[in-house]
Amino acid sequence: MTRLIYITWLTLLLHSPFSISADVLPAPDGYTWKRVAEVKAAFLVPDGWNYQQDRKGNTLGVFITRESIPSKGKYDTGMGINIFPKDINATKQLLKALVVIAERYKSNISKAEFGPFVRFYTQHDSIRSSDGENIRAVHIVVANSNTNSTYYIVFESPVPLWDKFWPVGDVLVNNLVLETEF
Repeated sequence: MTRLIYITWLTLLLHSPFSISADVLPAPDGYTWKRVAEVKAAFLVPDGWNYQQDRKGNTLGVFITRESIPSKGKYDTGMGINIFPKDINATKQLLKALVVIAERYKSNISKAEFGPFVRFYTQHDSIRSSDGENIRAVHIVVANSNTNSTYYIVFESPVPLWDKFWPVGDVLVNNLVLETEF
């Protein structure tokens, strides 16, 4: 029998998260759980924010954004999640990319583990090439050794808005419901 694991990384660092069904897990005030049935996961969506899902090949993209991507063509503040289900090579490739990012921006990579999950995390500021905006981004790779699935999560916002929106981003990136097995 497979089970969903509710992961809060603060809990992960202190002890263990608990098993829970996304159907019965109450969302924090101001948030709603959005289930992603294809990968048996769920992510929080803040009230008034936008949710979009896209697929390219075997990669599933999930976007939880303050701005509407279809109307604006991009977003400034939000979280993008690329999900690589059952792809044994994705974790290695994404970790290499994370190392390159950390070296380029002189940031550290932290690591946390629980059960089949390993999480790698880094944060940096950069200048967005399309408009010169100073952006702060958190990059996270979560690997599941039971399913060989990898989640590449990026929360970003313009630096002048970071203090306003990071509390939302912190909730989004640190509260995930992920399947332990397929």
